[in-house]
Amino acid sequence: MPELIIAFLLAMVLALALTPPSWRLARRIGAIDHPGERRIHAVATPRLGGPAIFLAVFGGLLIAARVNPSIDATLVAHWREWGSLALGALMIVTVGVIDDVRGVRPIIKLSVEFGAALVAIAGGYRSRHWGHGIWAYCRCRLAHC
Repeated sequence: MPELIIAFLLAMVLALALTPPSWRLARRIGAIDHPGERRIHAVATPRLGGPAIFLAVFGGLLIAARVNPSIDATLVAHWREWGSLALGALMIVTVGVIDDVRGVRPIIKLSVEFGAALVAIAGGYRSRHWGHGIWAYCRCRLAHC
């Protein structure tokens, strides 16, 4: 558990460090979301936060792996799952950047998100929590628990 706290804190520090430069870049290239009837913010808001968060999360994890042998061993043992998850996330961040700068139709974004999920699944990434929540409730109700 302390290993996860290390990775989380590193990611948080990186996010705090990378977000202001992404705001400045967004302002420089005009990737600004202006207030409107379909917006919830009252002032112009810079876009392009996705790359900063992506770099913070995966950068924090990689730095934590260099510092902590336990995290490094986990990443090495499950490199295919982590790599496919990172590739899928990179796909989503890439289409998000394009959307922030030029705009992308919703069907394109959904297609890329679906493709990113398939990449993660093809790499062996699985959710181990499907047996909880609504699925467990449905199985229980069907079996008359």
